[in-house]
Amino acid sequence: MDFKVLYEGVVSNKESLRSVLIWATIVLGCGLATLCWHAYQKAWSNVKTGSFAVIVSCVVVGLTVDNWYDGVKRQEQKERGALSVVEGQVSQFRKAGDGQKFDSFCVAKTCFKISEYDGGDGYKTTSSKDGVIREGQYLRLTYDQGTIFKIEERQ
Repeated sequence: MDFKVLYEGVVSNKESLRSVLIWATIVLGCGLATLCWHAYQKAWSNVKTGSFAVIVSCVVVGLTVDNWYDGVKRQEQKERGALSVVEGQVSQFRKAGDGQKFDSFCVAKTCFKISEYDGGDGYKTTSSKDGVIREGQYLRLTYDQGTIFKIEERQ
């Protein structure tokens, strides 16, 4: 059986690294500006606010780095062939709409949700935005933890 590739995503650790650097620059710059302003004001009550800004900045940088590291791990899994593969007919397909912000479907008892609002890597195009997944298609999906990296359709 031949399969046609409908989607093949790249786990983009270069893009992720660039976003980490951009966020780190913005967050650290804001934190530094806040601290300088409070030092200029020399008001001890405002130092607490500056400390809070630095803590929040560190949390944002930490979450961004964590997201980048997940991308790096997935890229390594993809290169090793350690991602999961499921093959079968699409069933239980539900389109986004009526308060539901995602498409949902199952392939061989493995169910997925696709949303344009999810961050990170993988397939994100819902049927309302001309997505490639339809009820009854015979697909082979390469995925990890619900994130689809490759979609192939049987010819």
